[in-house]
Amino acid sequence: MSGSRWLAIAASVIAVVSVGALMQVRGERDELRSVMQTAAAERGARAVALDSLRAVLTDRERLITNLTGEQVAVMNVGSSDIRSPSGRMFWDQQHGAWTFVGHHLPAPKSGRTYQLWLVTPTAKISAGTFTPDAAGRAIVRASYVLPKDGLSAIAVTDEPAAGSAQPTTEPFLVATS
Repeated sequence: MSGSRWLAIAASVIAVVSVGALMQVRGERDELRSVMQTAAAERGARAVALDSLRAVLTDRERLITNLTGEQVAVMNVGSSDIRSPSGRMFWDQQHGAWTFVGHHLPAPKSGRTYQLWLVTPTAKISAGTFTPDAAGRAIVRASYVLPKDGLSAIAVTDEPAAGSAQPTTEPFLVATS
């Protein structure tokens, strides 16, 4: 065999090996790209979860502040029923933050909900509607600024599911300030 023939065979072998190596490198590159995309997606998911946990923590810290601040007024709400629904209203007067915590509340009838009212000498202000959980517990939070002497009472009424602009039934829980 002549030298040029050996050179041609060597060049062909080198070309085949090079193409094989190129295919392997491309495959490894694509695999690395996929791994990097998966890692980036996982980082994004962790960031979303962390943001969600931060929001929950911030909300809990605000709730604790609304319940324990130095200018928080507490009103006990009671009833004379056998299983006595009851509750406490925490009023952070400095920030106008209201937190009602109810216990032993029966489930409202179908198509009905409970509505919490802030009663002033001149108005009945809705602080929101709610339905207790299966154990009869409820937490309702609202923001409404009132002067320290502006509250006459708080009340809970049974209202249509969408709530009412003004109470339509007699309150079953009341606390006067």
